[in-house]
Amino acid sequence: METVCCLFAADRLIAYPQGMFESEFIKGSQFKLLKDRKNALMKLVRNDAIGLVDAFIIPDNTLKSAIGVYDGSAYETLWDWVNNKNRVNTTDEI
Repeated sequence: METVCCLFAADRLIAYPQGMFESEFIKGSQFKLLKDRKNALMKLVRNDAIGLVDAFIIPDNTLKSAIGVYDGSAYETLWDWVNNKNRVNTTDEI
């Protein structure tokens, strides 16, 4: 869990670095190290990514992901979404 927390912190710091630069808390070279660390942390959690997402019990529709559906029917789900849930494919209007 420590790795996931560090990944979250690195992601947030990289997404919103303005304050760190304005206060001269970090320099450009340190920011690059932070980005490198985030990439290393992502490699560490990669094998557990599906399990981590599943642990939060977020519904597949919320994730908008057919690939990780709980029943393993990714292709069938994608086909259903294209044919039945995509408004472009369910109306005669273009």
